[in-house]
Amino acid sequence: MSTPENLRQHTVDFHNWVTVASAGGDFAIADGAMVPPQGPGLGLAVDPLAFDEPLFSCKL
Repeated sequence: MSTPENLRQHTVDFHNWVTVASAGGDFAIADGAMVPPQGPGLGLAVDPLAFDEPLFSCKL
């Protein structure tokens, strides 16, 4: 949604193409366009149990 409308060429709702869900959210689609959620952020709720242990981590 950060791309100005006149520069958008193509978008895909990939969340409907995958078989494993690592997050949930309310993705409204209206008039052929995805509608951003109200309020801050992307409206996602990440499921931490969907991920294995990290391959790498860095602590300062």
